[in-house]
Amino acid sequence: MDGTTNYIHDEAPYCVCIALRSRTELLLGVVYEVCRDECFYAWKGGKAYMNAKEIHVSDIKDAKDAFVFTELPYNYNQYKQTALHLIDKLYGKVGGIRMNGSAAAAICYVAMGRFDAWAEAFLGKWDYSAAALIAQEAGGKVTDFYGNDYFIEGHHIIVTNKYLHPLFQKLLAEVPPLDM
Repeated sequence: MDGTTNYIHDEAPYCVCIALRSRTELLLGVVYEVCRDECFYAWKGGKAYMNAKEIHVSDIKDAKDAFVFTELPYNYNQYKQTALHLIDKLYGKVGGIRMNGSAAAAICYVAMGRFDAWAEAFLGKWDYSAAALIAQEAGGKVTDFYGNDYFIEGHHIIVTNKYLHPLFQKLLAEVPPLDM
């Protein structure tokens, strides 16, 4: 389950997530967003779907038109400088910034073009793996904050429609690297 705090407080969204992987790659991802009754799924080399309808990331290229997610993880002492930097650099320069409390839901919303980019740190692979595969198969880009393959390295993740990825990597490169 992702969005556990939301679930405990009866606040949307929260998700049930299932990922199937080999030793080296994700093979299948399923995310059921309970509150909206939306089931997202994809398999490696396939397409991405929501409730049996094919989905794709947005084609927003200009940050001023972008609707983005970021989160404030529990590791506030380590993440505070990064969070303040992101909000300072994005607030008033993008179409909107939101927080929703569920990495899996946020990533799936990027996958279907509801949002254009998302970033969060200090995640467990169980929080984002299924959704990350869905976003990739929907045409999105997924890396850790430093441009590495999220599957091997990732606990600090960026998911975008691919056009906004350089902006997020640039902004996150401007702050000291985070420890896990």
